[in-house]
Amino acid sequence: MPDVPALVKAYFEVWNKHDEAGIKALHAPESKLADWDASHGPTNEAVAAGIAGIWKAVPDIKIEIVDVYTCGASLTCVANIGEPPA
Repeated sequence: MPDVPALVKAYFEVWNKHDEAGIKALHAPESKLADWDASHGPTNEAVAAGIAGIWKAVPDIKIEIVDVYTCGASLTCVANIGEPPA
């Protein structure tokens, strides 16, 4: 069974580096992502480009993981995020 909390933390390490190629590589070829601003997809390339748009709009954006919760056998994951210290 995968270590979901470790995978979530690794994902956001790539996210915080603003690494578009890295984000693309972490998503399946057929991917969709909904965030606070828009929906991105249906491919990992479109998801990565959408996230890169966030980075362009807010160049200093970073995400700090406070807690990660998983739900049963499906390993559905919820990350509690907060603002990193200034």
